[in-house]
Amino acid sequence: MNRILTTLLIAISSLSLLAQNTYQRGVIIDSLPTAGNLNETFALYLPSSYSEQQLSPIVFVFDPSGRAANGLRPFRLAAEQYGYILVSSNSNKNGPQNVNFDVANRLFNHVFSNFNIDNSRIYTAGFSGGSRLAMAIAVLTKRMQGVIACGSGFPGNVAPVGNETFSYAGIVGNLDMNYLEMHNNSRLLDALQVSNALFTYNMGHQWPTEQQLLSVFDWLQMEAHRKGIIKVEPAVINSIYTKQLSELNDPEHKDNLLGKHRAYRRLLKSFGPYLNLDSLQVAANTLRASPEFLDQQREFAKVKETEQELFANYTQQFFVDLQRKKPKTQAWKKRIDKVFRDMENSKNHFERQMLQRLLAQIGVTAYEAAFSQAASLNLEQLMFCYDLWIFVNPKNVYGYLIQMGNALKKSDQDLALDYLSQLLATGFDNYEALMNYQPIKPLHSNEEFIKLVEPLKQ
Repeated sequence: MNRILTTLLIAISSLSLLAQNTYQRGVIIDSLPTAGNLNETFALYLPSSYSEQQLSPIVFVFDPSGRAANGLRPFRLAAEQYGYILVSSNSNKNGPQNVNFDVANRLFNHVFSNFNIDNSRIYTAGFSGGSRLAMAIAVLTKRMQGVIACGSGFPGNVAPVGNETFSYAGIVGNLDMNYLEMHNNSRLLDALQVSNALFTYNMGHQWPTEQQLLSVFDWLQMEAHRKGIIKVEPAVINSIYTKQLSELNDPEHKDNLLGKHRAYRRLLKSFGPYLNLDSLQVAANTLRASPEFLDQQREFAKVKETEQELFANYTQQFFVDLQRKKPKTQAWKKRIDKVFRDMENSKNHFERQMLQRLLAQIGVTAYEAAFSQAASLNLEQLMFCYDLWIFVNPKNVYGYLIQMGNALKKSDQDLALDYLSQLLATGFDNYEALMNYQPIKPLHSNEEFIKLVEPLKQ
């Protein structure tokens, strides 16, 4: 782990030895080679205002699937607004931490050797597993000005201890299985006196939108101003505040009083030293004392306790069942169907969101087990994992395709055709993609298969 610190220290101490570059501005350029490893590439976005003669802030973005361009897209608006260089590796992805550190080392070395970077404004960002990597790098190097953590919190073996100087922006959807984790992380950072803000939105486990990330970078801009790293003019401060205050009128804040109060506190902390916010403080106090807020606070606390218990019980039961040579798939189908019914019948929106997060957690746990333990699982165990993944995502096209291939590994064409029928019931109609999926080639001569796929030709 210390190598990543060494590389970054060397890189930022060599800022005067930089090469000129002529990359196009305002577009994502993918698959640029990384010096030191010809098999590693990265995506780059230079803002329209970029100049080689000026120091630029930078965001290193980590996508969990190693799709660098995909990781950069949500950051473009913020990059244009505030002049950030965006960089993301196609080789950093969910996997062994030491491998990801080595890849990041080479990327840092390449970038700091070729671009004029402001070493006081280096940021890491990521989604899901990429978020955990971004946090690990920030904690270990102690050279990052900020972390933008989307959909996941801290890695299991690296956590802040209270001497961190970076600003931490957490972004999570209220339907994300890591929703409670992000809330708990924010409270821990508060206790450690690490400057942080939690942005919650009505979404699942996904990259935030460009507008959502622009709001996050507005906050980071004020953080840099507070620390004396940059100077934000009073008119700009007022403009950012006005924009962020207007966002509290968005529909998603209408019923989420807890989130609205959290946003009030964030605005008071960020802008209180520079603007007269007496009226906002009154609004925050009034909301905090309202019966509606107190009711939601009690409801959320109750749901949170239930969610933690259900997550623990379902996860434990999954891994117990996974040890069976032939896991009981139908028992899980009944459990999952009941969660869907309970979610549909619930009158409590906190409970509905919690149950949706529970389904997401079951699906992710099953998929990750199949992905990470494939070499040690027998075919029945592997299909059990993918079945659960399908049960919680009934329109999961890729899941049905995988299971069709797995069924053929058992020489069970009837089972493969059953998965095909379920796939077609989702509305799937891509004949070419289906016929080109290599694992199901043995089905092409099956009369029932031919009959089922015939309508897709039209």
